[in-house]
Amino acid sequence: MDKKEYKRITAKVFKEYGFVKVKSKFYLDLDEVLICTRYSGISWCRNCLSFVFRIKSLHRDSEKAHSELDYFEDFDSGEYNLAFNRYARGNPRYEIKEEAYTAKAYEAKLKGLLERYFEPFKNNALEHIKKGYLCPGYIDPYDRFVLVGQAVDNLGIPYYERPDDETYEKMLNQWKKEAEAERLAK
Repeated sequence: MDKKEYKRITAKVFKEYGFVKVKSKFYLDLDEVLICTRYSGISWCRNCLSFVFRIKSLHRDSEKAHSELDYFEDFDSGEYNLAFNRYARGNPRYEIKEEAYTAKAYEAKLKGLLERYFEPFKNNALEHIKKGYLCPGYIDPYDRFVLVGQAVDNLGIPYYERPDDETYEKMLNQWKKEAEAERLAK
C-alpha cells in the first residue's frame, strides 16, 4: 500500500467511525468529550496516529470551532499515541508501516484500533478517563492518560501515584499473558 492509499483509507475509516476531518485532523464530537486525532511524524516514529481529548464541561468555549482549537493548549490530556502494534516494546508499538500492509489488512487493523481506543469514550467518557489516568495498563500495557491539573481537580480524582511493587508486578504479568495469547492466536 502506498502513502496516498494509506491516507485515503485512514480518512475513510475515520469518517465511517464518526470523525469529521478538519484540515489535517480528525474530530470525534461526543456528549462529554471532544477527541482530536492527527497524523504524527516525530523523530522516533516516522508515521503514527495520536490523539488528545477535551472534557466539554470544563470549558466555557465548548462551542468554539474545531479549526480554532490548538492541539496542545485547548485540550485536557497529553498527546496519546495509538499503539498500532499493541504488545511490541518501544517505538515499534506506534509506528504504522503502510508498505507492510495490503489496503484490506490496514483497513481492518485501523477499524479495530478505533474501536479499542474510542468505544469506551462513547460508552462512558468520564469514567474511562478516570480509569485511564489512575490505572496504568487499563488502556494499553505500560500506558496511562496524562491530564492537566484542572481536569484532575474538576473530575475529583486523586493525583496519580504508582501502585505498590506487588500490584505493579501482577499488572505486568497480566500484560505478558495477554501479549503471549495474542501472539499465539496469530
